[in-house]
Amino acid sequence: MHWFFEPDYREVERVLKKAKTAFDKANWRKALSLYEQVLSMDANNKEALNRLIYIFLNHTRAPALALPYVERLYKLDRRRFDLLCLSGGLYFKRGNLYKAKNKIQAYIKKIQRHYLEEDRKRPNEWPSLNEAKDFLAKIEEAIKRQKETSAKTKKKLKEVKPTKATVRAGREEKQITSVESPRPASVLPVHKDAVSVKVYYGNMPEISNFDYTDLNAYFLYLQYHKLMLLREFDHLLCLETLKNVEHLWYQVETVRKVLRYFHGRAILADEVGLGKTIEAGMVIKEYLLRKMIKSVLILVPPTLVEQWKREMAEKFELDFVTTDDQLFQKDPKAFWLQPFIIASINIAKHKHYHDMVTSRSYDLVVVDEVHHLKNRHTLSWKLVNQLEKRFILLLTATPVQNNLVELYNLITLLKPGLFKTEMAFKQAYVKRGNPKIPLNPEKLRALLREVMIRNTRSQVGIHLPPRYATTFYLDPKPDEAEIYHTITKFIQERYDTHPKFNKMTLNLLQMEAESSPFCLQATLAKIWQEDYLEEKDKKVLQEILQRIEFLETPSKGEKLLELLSANKEKVIIFSQFYHTQAYIANVLQAANIPFAWLHGRIQAEEKRVVLQRFQEKINVLITGQIGGEGQNLQFCNTIVNYDLPWNPMKIEQRIGRIHRIGQTKEVFIFNFCVKGTIEEQIIRILDEKINLFQMVMGEIDMILGNMDTDRDFTNLIMSLWITAKTPEERAKVFEPLAEEMLKAKKIYEKVKAYDTMLFREDYEV
Repeated sequence: MHWFFEPDYREVERVLKKAKTAFDKANWRKALSLYEQVLSMDANNKEALNRLIYIFLNHTRAPALALPYVERLYKLDRRRFDLLCLSGGLYFKRGNLYKAKNKIQAYIKKIQRHYLEEDRKRPNEWPSLNEAKDFLAKIEEAIKRQKETSAKTKKKLKEVKPTKATVRAGREEKQITSVESPRPASVLPVHKDAVSVKVYYGNMPEISNFDYTDLNAYFLYLQYHKLMLLREFDHLLCLETLKNVEHLWYQVETVRKVLRYFHGRAILADEVGLGKTIEAGMVIKEYLLRKMIKSVLILVPPTLVEQWKREMAEKFELDFVTTDDQLFQKDPKAFWLQPFIIASINIAKHKHYHDMVTSRSYDLVVVDEVHHLKNRHTLSWKLVNQLEKRFILLLTATPVQNNLVELYNLITLLKPGLFKTEMAFKQAYVKRGNPKIPLNPEKLRALLREVMIRNTRSQVGIHLPPRYATTFYLDPKPDEAEIYHTITKFIQERYDTHPKFNKMTLNLLQMEAESSPFCLQATLAKIWQEDYLEEKDKKVLQEILQRIEFLETPSKGEKLLELLSANKEKVIIFSQFYHTQAYIANVLQAANIPFAWLHGRIQAEEKRVVLQRFQEKINVLITGQIGGEGQNLQFCNTIVNYDLPWNPMKIEQRIGRIHRIGQTKEVFIFNFCVKGTIEEQIIRILDEKINLFQMVMGEIDMILGNMDTDRDFTNLIMSLWITAKTPEERAKVFEPLAEEMLKAKKIYEKVKAYDTMLFREDYEV
């Protein structure tokens, strides 16, 4: 089924109505935000475009920002020749003289052809032909002057003597070359390296009228312009520096509001999947660019440490140390003195590290999944409360889980002393006898608007197409089953008893066995050469390697060919192991199926070429975890999970590469699972128990966060697997985990419903 979404015109009309109200009340900031929201849902809405042009031209400090809306409106209405003249004026203001000239010339031609030659009356509000010609002459004069000054500047640059000066840029010193101009006459002694500059009082001259021969004055102007941008937070410096970030209008507005109105202390409570991490990262980057902070501490649940590190590095080019790094293991004291830290909150609150964490100050503290701090008597809450910090961001999709006192605990972290006691908060905001119901809803809303931003899907217009998942439970071939059972027995017998086999190696062997026998082959060959291996161990491994050598196409390979032969759409085949990917490539090559292969052993430039081939020429892409590649893959709507990561969040990250904003087609997910394996147990829990594949992006994080365990999910799965010897035992040992996850999901759904009822849409940007 192939179809594209039409705008939700009911939603468009609803937002338009709110925008009109703000416009009529001269609330320009809110009107601007709402009209931009309309365009995010209906890019060709002429009313929104007209109003945005009016607001930028008449009620902002940057009228030139109206230019893209002017050009979009002209594309929609080619009879609006006045827009050509307007865009010419805006280009002139930006200093783009040649584009300004082209626009005005086009306007003059249109007027001459459509009104003078056809003897029709030009609309009175449009510029007259004489006015347009006068403006064109002004532009041509500016171009002439620019050419003359450019020639003089080149001549002067040949004459000036470069001198070296040292400036500090970031953390390192760099040598720069400055231009030495003639020293001004003065009755006072002048230092030999002095540079003369012009001082402008009042408004600086327009850049199109600037005297380019005075280089020092010109560079002073650029510095002035930069400082003017820094004065307010209307212009975010971070937007031009972001990498692989599809930042949306509401995220930009959220960051502006946090910086300008909340002064860096806020609760970010967007619904799951709307990008709280992106918003927090933008705040961090903005403060760093403005040199307002030098240190950042990010506290997260243990399972999110790696994800936060990757997001900060790949999207914001920020290098954080984490509690998963070797530095933390080798020298904890040095670790906690680093300027940029991402830490598991469970580690940070531990008695061994608590004093190290709290003994220093931080410019900015970010706490993710802050609903875990709902009780101020817990170690987590006390830790965050004790931290010395200037700015703090608290991130959660569910600010309140059980009662309104949890809000008091969070607000106390943001604004200590706002309420003298919990009793004072209850008397003012909580209905007696029912701590879930506010005493005075309007009064509570007024309070929360000062500390919290909560964007919802309906409010920001984010609607994704449905996704459908199919799991193929495959019967293994006899040799394939024998290989799997032999290696599983080998691992079970040595997991806690053999000193030479560490758990990481055995975990890897089991995960490779789940993926494909050919993936297992490479690792077994390496282990077979180790000196610590006993003869009986070598004999078992030799037997497995021989079986793999003569193994024909396994059940997963056959199913893949069958699926691809019936599919004409673009497909991404995921496997987490290189050798499995190589096997898949060989299978497709033998079947004459064209494919692209994106793996970790190729350079960044090659990756771009591979993805471009996939988008333009080829229907099949083989890859691993490309969640960190930051590529837009919405042109594809089908994925095959050839193997399954044991961590549900990594499965979700795979799906999120195509089921994201910008996807217009239904999304299809195919899971391959061999019967009698760990993958079979995982898929039964994730698909049949908690319906992972129907969830919104990010909801699995919330469910795992509600489980009563701090253990790594991979280690948890492995510990269950090795205790069971038969298929019946395996199904039995995984049942408690399934029930625990189902219970955690019900808790999340209950909390989500309560928060939706409590907060509604009263705290949007």
